[in-house]
Amino acid sequence: MEFFKRGSKLWMLGAVFLLPISFFVALPWLNEQPKSVVFWIGGLASVGTVAISLLIAVRKDSYLDEWGRKGARFASHWGWLAGAAIIVALLAIPPFRDLISDIAGQLGDVTDPDERLVLMSFILGFCTLVLAQTVCTLALGIIWRFWMTRAD
Repeated sequence: MEFFKRGSKLWMLGAVFLLPISFFVALPWLNEQPKSVVFWIGGLASVGTVAISLLIAVRKDSYLDEWGRKGARFASHWGWLAGAAIIVALLAIPPFRDLISDIAGQLGDVTDPDERLVLMSFILGFCTLVLAQTVCTLALGIIWRFWMTRAD
């Protein structure tokens, strides 16, 4: 039974990395496909990666003791904030902005992408992600408090 648990952990970790890598490897083929196919495959890779990541987190959390849970809480609480702050700081650095534009141009097979459009899309996507994380954090906090204070 222990071997199966280790094997499933390795499978899940492998899938978390394999799905996005497969998507990027398939980009030359995807560039020849209709946009709907690209979005569906990209969406499936994204949803699969997130779903498997959630399964890994739930499994890991079930084995943590109180000390481990406090560490996980500290890391997730401050990690989200630190990660968002680092991206915002990097956006102020012109070479980072140029890198974002260059990568978007290469992935989109565009020789000279409009840097302003690329950066605005990146910033809006980033802001949407941070906003969604904030809303979900608040909602899950409310749900947790409601669940923990309910009358049995």
